[in-house]
Amino acid sequence: MAKSQPKWLRAARALVFSRRGLVILKGAIAYCLAFVFIFLRPFDRLNRYPQTLASMFVAVAAGQAGKAVGAVISSNLLAALGLCVGG
Repeated sequence: MAKSQPKWLRAARALVFSRRGLVILKGAIAYCLAFVFIFLRPFDRLNRYPQTLASMFVAVAAGQAGKAVGAVISSNLLAALGLCVGG
């Protein structure tokens, strides 16, 4: 006879394979890439002022990294429009 799975395992499996799990995964990948790029020496040499690379986290958070591609593009376009009008 097969044993039933624990309740927490069923809940974790449901989260991983749901839409919410995909959003969490995309956001985690975006933050990990930003963190890795900050500490890569070749990427550091591309920027004239490497100490400003830490602000990449602000851009990733403001860009809503876990959302759908269309939502990210529209939010970034609206943010750029707001900067052009207000700045």
